[in-house]
Amino acid sequence: MTKTREPVPEAAWVLTFIPAAASSLVRTLLDGDPATYTADALLCVAAPAALVLLVRSTRSGAGSWSWALITLASVALGLATALR
Repeated sequence: MTKTREPVPEAAWVLTFIPAAASSLVRTLLDGDPATYTADALLCVAAPAALVLLVRSTRSGAGSWSWALITLASVALGLATALR
């Protein structure tokens, strides 16, 4: 018996995209230490989740690769901004 793997749904990618986008938005709209801490905390949630979803998507497929690319790009942008 073979095990059929379900593709990673779009909702998982969208739920990961939200904190990544919010991180960039908080960093852009607010300034000071609270904004930096909040943006970094949101990014600490989004980055590991995106990596887990990427691994799962490469193994079992993704419902929408466009959401995967959008989410990974926003996480990468957030990390680049945080490390600058």
